[in-house]
Amino acid sequence: MGALRLELEQKSPFDTVCGWVFWQGSLACVWYWSQELEARVRQASQPAGNQLEFVPEAALWPQLDAGGYRWVQEQGNALVLVQYQHPKHGLYEKRYSAAVSREEVAAWLRRHGAGDVSADRLVAAASPGYDKPFGQSLEGRSSSLESRVFPLSAALLGFFVLVYGVAIIRAGVGSENARERAEQMEQSISGIVALRQKAASLQSQTALLAEFNAPSQVEVAAELAELLEVEGGRLVRWAYRDGRLELSWEPEGPLPDSTRVITALEEAARFGDVQAQARGNTVMEISTRVATARREEPVND
Repeated sequence: MGALRLELEQKSPFDTVCGWVFWQGSLACVWYWSQELEARVRQASQPAGNQLEFVPEAALWPQLDAGGYRWVQEQGNALVLVQYQHPKHGLYEKRYSAAVSREEVAAWLRRHGAGDVSADRLVAAASPGYDKPFGQSLEGRSSSLESRVFPLSAALLGFFVLVYGVAIIRAGVGSENARERAEQMEQSISGIVALRQKAASLQSQTALLAEFNAPSQVEVAAELAELLEVEGGRLVRWAYRDGRLELSWEPEGPLPDSTRVITALEEAARFGDVQAQARGNTVMEISTRVATARREEPVND
């Protein structure tokens, strides 16, 4: 009941709610209205205001089949009504304050789409009744919203405020400790950072000096021609980058042996890591590393 009243308080269009709940097992049919409206009705109906009663609720009766009807006439229970289940438009219901005749019931059924209904065949039946029915007013007890939700919300709010406050304090202490450790680490690594920067600068300077010491490509070409005994032919490709030379050479005569080319260049001071291969029957491809300075020739004692 408390959950039902809480839901009505949250969804009702009225500022204050009163009403009546009719329970049929776990199902509830609820009538509710404005509390101010009820007060005005009671005041206008004085002195009989204390004799207001709630009419029996038929919404929880078993549902009629499509095209079926129900005529209940129990004057002792102040219950006189007619129901008709329209196949398309749903349930129609009419309540009366006094007993009605078969002709009145038949006319009402025809007006609501029951077709040609014979008054002679209409029979009033007893109300289906309920399985342990129970009616209860929405008034007379404190609001669940105030007595349950508000205290629980206040307790939860206090708990979260406490937890949040402790977390903020711990975070502040941890942040201060982390800042101190960061300052210590910054002081200890400042020297390492300076050394790394200096090493990078020296490396760049060394690379520049190596470029100045690199031989000219004209010198390299002349030495290659001398070592390979080139007397003619055509240079197909020449690519020199970062100390590595790749070339394709088409001699006038037959192609030299790849092994002889590798041996001739490896014995020279300027060349190393030599690779040579014939491409087809006319072109010799050579790839070699070119030293920035001539290697010292071994001296035989």
